[in-house]
Order: sequence, then structure tokens, then C-alpha cells
Amino acid sequence: MKQVWFILVLGFISEVSLGQVSNVEVDSLTDEQIEYDFYHKTKFELELSQTNTWLKKGINVKIRSLNIGLQFKRNYKFGVSGILSKRYQTTYEDYPEIGYFETSLLGFGTYFEYLLIKNYRLEVGFPLAVGKVWATNEAYSTEKTRIPASDFTSNGFGLFSIGANGEYSINYWLAFGLGLGYRFSIGANSNTSQNLTTPYYSFGIKLQLGKFVKTIFHHEQVLQMKSIYFRDRRPSKSEKMRKRSENIYNRKASKK
Repeated sequence: MKQVWFILVLGFISEVSLGQVSNVEVDSLTDEQIEYDFYHKTKFELELSQTNTWLKKGINVKIRSLNIGLQFKRNYKFGVSGILSKRYQTTYEDYPEIGYFETSLLGFGTYFEYLLIKNYRLEVGFPLAVGKVWATNEAYSTEKTRIPASDFTSNGFGLFSIGANGEYSINYWLAFGLGLGYRFSIGANSNTSQNLTTPYYSFGIKLQLGKFVKTIFHHEQVLQMKSIYFRDRRPSKSEKMRKRSENIYNRKASKK
């Protein structure tokens, strides 16, 4: 259970909108402004995620990435990333006197994602990521005794991944995501390449921080925005949101 929560936390994503509509009077909002706020506004993206080896017996290499970038023009994301793996055990034929190595990866890279589908509930994208990493190896005997003299760090080598991500929004600011793809190593030794060149999967929780803050401090405006957004798509839902917005506004007005 702890591992499940750990992965969920690692899948936690925060997005902060560049520019807000919360300072705009609700009655003055236009359909174009609503569409812009939901889709077209450029957003700063901070993403902490984890990929796991899939469909391969043996070593499960868990690679964590911290992505910092932008989402713009509705369908595009790009940015830079830091890369760190959880330790995993491996062996090298060149070191027969060593029982095993505790290996971890550290590096940096860049990413790009094209969003094929982007609407209120569903987001489907195709990410590409390229990075350079170094493998740090700590040596242990067969009795699990550390052998520091045999520790070594590999030369830098490349990681390249391509995949597909799906995301379903529970509400205005919270979503769950799932990803599948394939990861390649470039320029690594055969042992490292065998461990890293594999299919992968990922999943996690996404929190859009800007929308969450707006929901807390300007909830009536968020409901009004959603009411306008769903007006032609789901009239009954739109009317419920409009009434909730009015109730919140009236409660605030009465307290003043």
C-alpha cells in the first residue's frame, strides 16, 4: 500500500496559469474568454512523475522525472527535466569478484508532448523525452558487504522515450492519468542497455494549482465560468452550476 501511495505522490502535477480571469467581473465574461481560460491560456507546468518497467521479468527500473515547462496553444507542451532513478541491483561480467551493484541514474533532459485530444474531461497526448544520464554503481559482496573501492560511475549516455498519455478530469482542478510507452538507451554498455531499453508504464494524480486556488477563493466565478462553458453542451448541468454560483455570491454578500 505504501508503494501505491508513493507512486501517486510522484504522479502529482501542479500547473499555474499565466494570467487569470478571477479579476474579471463574472457578468462581463464572454464565451471567447471562457474558451480561452479552459483551453488556450498558456500555463506553467511543474510535473513530478515516475515510470516503471513493464512486460519484462527481472529488474524493475523506476525512473523519476521532474519536468518544468509550458503548455501553450492548447495542444503543445515542452520543457526541461531532471532525471533520477530508484536504486536497483545489477551485475557486470567484467567484475566477477563483485556479488552485485546497487545502481542509480542521475541526469537531465528535455521533453515535448502533442495533445491530440484536449477537452474538459479527457486529455490524450503523445510525449517524447530525450536525456543524458550517468549510472552510479555501488559495489557489494555476495554477503551484502559494501566494497567502496570497486564503486564506479559510467560515462554519460542517452535515454530516449516515446509513448502515449491519457488523463481523465474528475473536476475543474483534479485528474487521474495513465501512460504507456517505450524507453531506449543510447551509448550505454550492453548490461545497462538491457535493463533500460524496455516498455514502461506510469500513472498518477494531477492537480492544476492555479485552478485549485481559484476554486478556493473565487468559487462562484469558477461555477459561473463552468455554467457558461456547459451552457450549450449540457444545459441542465449549466443551470445547476449557475444556481450554485448565485447562492455562494448571495451568502458572501449577506456576510458583508
